[in-house]
Amino acid sequence: MQDDFSVGLQTGCGQISLRTVKDTYSPGDGLLIFGNANPDCIVQLALSNPNGQQVKSEQTFVDKQGIFSAFDFRIPDDGVPGTWKLDATSGIDHKSLDVNVQSQSLMTIQLDKSPPIYSTGSLVQISGTGAGQQVGVIISILASNSTLVTLDIQSTNRGDYSTEWLVPTSFSTGSYTVQVKTIVGTITTPITIQ
Repeated sequence: MQDDFSVGLQTGCGQISLRTVKDTYSPGDGLLIFGNANPDCIVQLALSNPNGQQVKSEQTFVDKQGIFSAFDFRIPDDGVPGTWKLDATSGIDHKSLDVNVQSQSLMTIQLDKSPPIYSTGSLVQISGTGAGQQVGVIISILASNSTLVTLDIQSTNRGDYSTEWLVPTSFSTGSYTVQVKTIVGTITTPITIQ
């Protein structure tokens, strides 16, 4: 005679509810996933792109209150716009949720003066949006065909970036270019030193 035993986890979770904190995402955005199901069971979560290719899958546990969550899903930086699908499965129980992914917002760059005319020894505030979430941002000051200054910073979890640059007193007067480069792309704006 064989005894059946288990570790207290159910093979199916019953009816599953599934939600995310936002309706629309951009490439590089993280997804916070929440849901409800019967307590003490395992839910398999999977994210698929509009072509049906799975980009991430992981198991999560439903706690004693019937709540589960996942915080390490994200739309890849090169994720295509369209309707993505988030699936939660436990045994024969299944729930799908459509996730809208829009094209990456355009990157912007701003200087703190308009027109952007600065003196040697003055402070230039460089900021912008749309750089990608928590990615490296390389800001360069260019003259004709050479890079004079390079600043490495990190964007915020919203894709914003901001830094200050002190114009060296050794800089010659003239026109220069401020270039911002991230995984999203490259953008430039002119700057004049007088």
